[in-house]
Amino acid sequence: MNRSAVFVVEMGADFRRLLARNSIDERDIMTTNPSIRPKRGHAHIAVPLAAFAVSAAFASSAVTSAAPSAAYGDPETTVTATDAAAEGTATEGSAVEGSAPARVGGSSVGVAQSAVGPILVDANGMTLYMFTKDVDGESACAGECSANWPAAVIDGEPDVGDLDAALFSTVASTDGATMLKVGDWPLYTFAGDAAPGDMNGQAVGGVWWVVTPQGNPIALASSAETSLGDVLVDASGMTLYMFKNDADGEATCVDDCATNWPPVLMPAPEEGTSTVPADSAASGEEPALFVGDLDPALFSVVDHPLGPMLKFGDWPLYRFAGDSAPGDVNGQGVGDVWFAVSPDGTPVSN
Repeated sequence: MNRSAVFVVEMGADFRRLLARNSIDERDIMTTNPSIRPKRGHAHIAVPLAAFAVSAAFASSAVTSAAPSAAYGDPETTVTATDAAAEGTATEGSAVEGSAPARVGGSSVGVAQSAVGPILVDANGMTLYMFTKDVDGESACAGECSANWPAAVIDGEPDVGDLDAALFSTVASTDGATMLKVGDWPLYTFAGDAAPGDMNGQAVGGVWWVVTPQGNPIALASSAETSLGDVLVDASGMTLYMFKNDADGEATCVDDCATNWPPVLMPAPEEGTSTVPADSAASGEEPALFVGDLDPALFSVVDHPLGPMLKFGDWPLYRFAGDSAPGDVNGQGVGDVWFAVSPDGTPVSN
């Protein structure tokens, strides 16, 4: 990792202040009648994910010592970790808490449990990632990008053990090596991961994401096991909640309520980034959301005063400012109106 680099992502000042809030007014937490905004129409739309690194800010704030620049290798846009800390900016690729892998699979690829559920790992248990700038199933990571994101190189045909062999294949890396591929996605490791269980590459640049054993990237949401059972989590493994007072699928938690219960906001589109396999995009099909193995058809977008907000089934989704780590469910049952959400879209009962 001698050629390591660290780059930072500028977040909106308002959102940084929201994340930095350390004290929570009990009256705000327990409110059952937040200010109500006029209802507006919402649409079921597909959302590009190129800029969706916001969720990584809810994970550990540790700064990695190796991450690509914003241009995945442009020295002019690279800053040191010290510079980033001095500037007080969030660093892309902050560590996401995970567990040591309990491997299944074969000699080429395996599966490990993580804060966002089961994910693919390499033969050494290191987390594997996909790159949204890879289109047509070909690797686009070259030069310094490949130094920070080494291709998952294998010898011969993939040995995937008890995983679905039909999902796996190989493709040439940009330097001519044979690299592992799942579905339409070439797979990579991250130079900033030091040990099995590390997931520091998740959400870097809004273009690098972990992948489920079924080949589905996890960027917007996934399901993971908590003390409540399996619940919806964001890309960092933070529990997502519904608000019982959101009638008719409209978001009503605003102002002070939204400070303690931040809405899961959607990113703005960014050109030059693929969010779906190229064959789907070329055929004119509606792009699939990167929601792991959850059903994309259950997701839509609803209006919120802070911006477009992710919705699952009938429920707009929120995080809780009182959760500090993946797996926390401190918001469950608050005011008898806030509940985690099960993978089938129903609130989790106490």
